[in-house]
Amino acid sequence: MRPLADVQRGFGFFLTTRCCKVLSAHGGAERADKPILLFDGRREIVREFPCKHLREAERVVEQAQSVLINEQDEVRNRGITLLNEVISASVILLLLTPPPHPSPPSPSSAVADPQSLTSLVHFYGDRLQDEPCVKEVLRGLRILLDSLDAPPTGDLSRAATHAVVSVLKFVHVQSLALSDRHNAYVLVEMALDKLQLPLFEQHDDVLGCWVQCMNGERDPRNLLLCFRLIPRIAAACLKHKDSAEDLFNVFSCYFPITFTPPPDDKVGISADMLREALLECLTCHFLLVPLSMDLALSKLAEAESTSCRLDSLDVLATLASRHGVQGSFGHDGSQQIWSSLRLQIVDSGEQEVQERARSCLRHILRIAAEELGDQSEQGGIESSCLHGIMKTLKMQTAVDLKTPQELRSRKGLSTVLCAVSAHPLSATFVLHDSLYALRDIVLASGGESGFACMYASLQVIHEILLSARSLWMYMKGRSAGMKHPLSEFAKDIFDTLTSVFVLDSFAGEESSKLKQTSLQSICELMPVVESRGDVKRAFDMLVGEFVAQTRNADERVSLTRTQISSCLSMMQAEGHPSAKEVLKDFTALCLSEEDLWASSLEVLRTSFSENVEVAKTALDIFLEALRVNGTSSRPGLVFVGLFSVIDSVKSKFTNMSSESAADEALTASCKSVGSMFATKIVPEILAGLSFDDLNSSPFAQCLDPLAGMIRATLQLVGEGEGSREFVSLLLDKCSAPGGSSSFSNEQLRILQSVFTSALPSDLRSLDASKQGCVTKLAARLLEGFEFSQEDQDDCRKSVLAGMMNKFDGDAFESMYQLLVDQTLLPKVSEQKFASTVNRFLAWIAKALVCRGHPKGQVIMQIFREYLMHIDQVLSPTPVVSSCSLLGLQARFGVTGYEVLGSRDLDKDFSKQNHFVCKPLWRQRFFSQVSARCSQTRRGNSCGRNFSSLRMDTPGPRRSQRHS
Repeated sequence: MRPLADVQRGFGFFLTTRCCKVLSAHGGAERADKPILLFDGRREIVREFPCKHLREAERVVEQAQSVLINEQDEVRNRGITLLNEVISASVILLLLTPPPHPSPPSPSSAVADPQSLTSLVHFYGDRLQDEPCVKEVLRGLRILLDSLDAPPTGDLSRAATHAVVSVLKFVHVQSLALSDRHNAYVLVEMALDKLQLPLFEQHDDVLGCWVQCMNGERDPRNLLLCFRLIPRIAAACLKHKDSAEDLFNVFSCYFPITFTPPPDDKVGISADMLREALLECLTCHFLLVPLSMDLALSKLAEAESTSCRLDSLDVLATLASRHGVQGSFGHDGSQQIWSSLRLQIVDSGEQEVQERARSCLRHILRIAAEELGDQSEQGGIESSCLHGIMKTLKMQTAVDLKTPQELRSRKGLSTVLCAVSAHPLSATFVLHDSLYALRDIVLASGGESGFACMYASLQVIHEILLSARSLWMYMKGRSAGMKHPLSEFAKDIFDTLTSVFVLDSFAGEESSKLKQTSLQSICELMPVVESRGDVKRAFDMLVGEFVAQTRNADERVSLTRTQISSCLSMMQAEGHPSAKEVLKDFTALCLSEEDLWASSLEVLRTSFSENVEVAKTALDIFLEALRVNGTSSRPGLVFVGLFSVIDSVKSKFTNMSSESAADEALTASCKSVGSMFATKIVPEILAGLSFDDLNSSPFAQCLDPLAGMIRATLQLVGEGEGSREFVSLLLDKCSAPGGSSSFSNEQLRILQSVFTSALPSDLRSLDASKQGCVTKLAARLLEGFEFSQEDQDDCRKSVLAGMMNKFDGDAFESMYQLLVDQTLLPKVSEQKFASTVNRFLAWIAKALVCRGHPKGQVIMQIFREYLMHIDQVLSPTPVVSSCSLLGLQARFGVTGYEVLGSRDLDKDFSKQNHFVCKPLWRQRFFSQVSARCSQTRRGNSCGRNFSSLRMDTPGPRRSQRHS
């Protein structure tokens, strides 16, 4: 046998010669003298190997048998290593170099003809029993199989199947290094997934081989891969209980997962990924269900860690979801699970474990009830898992109900809430008995010693009613025509609760607690009780508490407000015949009591936001009050109420528009409210009034809510029904000829609502005469504007900017000429007007830039020129006489860019191009001006003064030298 060095040189010379011949055939002799492959004791390859790919590698195998079957382990290993490099280079070059002649793709291989590839796969499969070379054999086999783009067929499929099965049978995987074990698992993954090889169909012992292969694995990356393989392995080969136990034992030892990624982790595997993959393993096959159930129950009983118990509860819930309660647990298993869950609910000190156990119980009860379906035969129900669980639950509930004031009993009674909210079938077992037992406790309690028991019973009743409401919402979404779960005995419980409120025998804080708790339950029952008299009586009690708490400034009034709004919404949603009546009475009370209005308005707005139908009903009530009383009696309250309706509906519509799946019926309902305001309500309010009449004393309190109504209506209607007619009506009212050129702030806010909220398309569609009226209105606004001093409440700038922002064509040109060319620009040089005029120009520029109009850039150039004076102001030797003037102009430039980049004006313009302004402010000022100011010498007082001015702070006093 030759020495190792001779073997290496001979093998390298062989490859170089072979590749040179192939190279000459492919590209000419001019490159034949290039070194193709060098082997000097290290694995090194030059990626210039455009040979016939794996067919040449196959010849390498044939002619290098003396190396690949050498008796020396190191020689064989290096030979296979070199062969792997040749194959790897061949695959890479095929992917990078297109074939010289197009040919149809082979269904079995993308890199070589099936015969050559089959020979190589056979070679690697046979070498898997050569233990010293297993590492390189696994790597080479992975390269070959990874090069396949489709499942192989024929001999290649059989060869690949044999190779992967040999990995499981003959390779002691757990004795290999981490990366080599990963190669073995990846081969199995490719065989099951991409290549779809029949590993388990022709080899019965492959499952046991896989168990041996995985047993003892500890690397997280390999474990995650194994966990993802197990469901496919179980689906393919689990046939009987013994094999299921073998497979279960190999992965169940990892439960629960306690993995924490290292600080410098680069793999990206988290504990949640491993936990979810292991959960999939535990629940993937019906033969594994009893084993997984026993494991979860044992961990629940023995484990001390919270995470272990939470994972165990997740296993039970997932088993029920995938295999059903009857199929997973059976009657006996269901009883065991119920007992275990109750212990976790009652005895666990961890709140998270208690909540997860209740959720698991509710989930299991719902699935068990759905499995039972619509069976009405008593025998079918009695033999079900649901009946077994509920029978035991009722027995335990009867014990807990005797002492509802005790903490352990309250925890036990929470299982009743799970049963009530799970499904109508489970609710029928406990709802009636529990409520009547609690009612008896409430009626029997008395004296000082009975307060605790009575109060606890009322709290449990309220919790049960809340669970029943949750069940009702679930039932309504599933099927129509079902009766409310509380309908049969709501009247009795309602009477008991009202008697507690009326005939309260306690005093002080105890009485207050009992009344508040009973009122909460009464509110839950009001939509279910059919008697109008009972509902009216109960609502009067609720409103009475609200009035008393509001006038006494009781902190509990916020809870009562929530109860009233919730009650109004639920009654409207259920279509209760008393819904409109109680809302009308409550609104009438609020309108008659001005000291209650602010607090009651919060109630109404909340109920409007919860249910649009409540808003529609309240709208009719407010309109009726307006028709009866006109503007003579509390008109401001009615107008605020109308505004609250449209504003709440508009907010709900906006929130729905931002959601991906909006309710079409609810959207149409919101739009109908906006259309009603645009076509009927606001026009009727303005019908008999001129614009100047809006300042009259009877109407003074109505202007602000009227402006809000106009704004919200325009925003809600958009381009909907009546929007153009509504805008035209408002302009007729606002631009009527005659009248004074002075505008009150309230009138200006109405104008602001019109011109900032109306769509540009509605304004641009006006006829020429009305557009001319708008121009005249702009002239009237300018006539009354005081440029020498600025009124912060005067919103003329916003109104005029809104006009220019919405119009186009001749109307825009005439307005621009009037506003900018004739009014503002001539006043820029006048010092007493300069500050206000420049800020006004900035508003106009902002409006135009935001709509992308080129005139906006014309005005912005003025502010750029202002900022150019900073160079002179900040020069080391400024001219003293011009320093003050230039600094003032520079300040105007800064002020202009403050307006252009401010965010507080976002509500005034619909700015699709607002991003244009803010970068200009940041770029032009902060990147240029601030940098120059920071470089100013200390002796330059003008620079210091300007730095102070741009921050709107008083500057330092000028030094004597510069004076």
